[in-house]
Amino acid sequence: MRTIEKSDQLYRLPNPNGLYTAKSGYQWLMYNSNIILDSRAVKMWRSLWSLCIPTHWKLLMWMAFHDAFPTRINRRVTRIARSHTCPRCNKSKETIQHFFRDCWLSKLLWWISPLAISIDANPQVPRTQ
Repeated sequence: MRTIEKSDQLYRLPNPNGLYTAKSGYQWLMYNSNIILDSRAVKMWRSLWSLCIPTHWKLLMWMAFHDAFPTRINRRVTRIARSHTCPRCNKSKETIQHFFRDCWLSKLLWWISPLAISIDANPQVPRTQ
C-alpha cells in the first residue's frame, strides 16, 4: 500500500469561542463534505437519539451500526492488534457479530443476564479439562 506524506497543519474550526466540541466538529464535517444523507437515515438517527433510554445505550447502538467498536478486526486494520482472533474462544475472527452474538462466552452472558436471551437453543459452552 502506498502512503502519501503530508505535513501536519493547524486548522481552526469556525467556532465563536474558539473551543472544539463534538458538535462543532460534526457541523464542520457536514458543511465541508459531499455526504448526502438519506432522509430515512436522518429520521432513524433522530428517533434513536430521542429515545428515553440511557445515553450509553444509544452510543452502544450507534457504535454497532457504524462498526466503531475496538474489535480485534478493527484494531488489526489500524495495526494496534497483532491478531484478529477472538481472545475468549481463540477460534473465530473477533467481529462485532462475533463479540455480541457468536462467541460462546457472549451466548452464555446473554443467557445468564436478567434478560435471559437465548441466542440459539443450546449454547455450546466448552468444558474445561
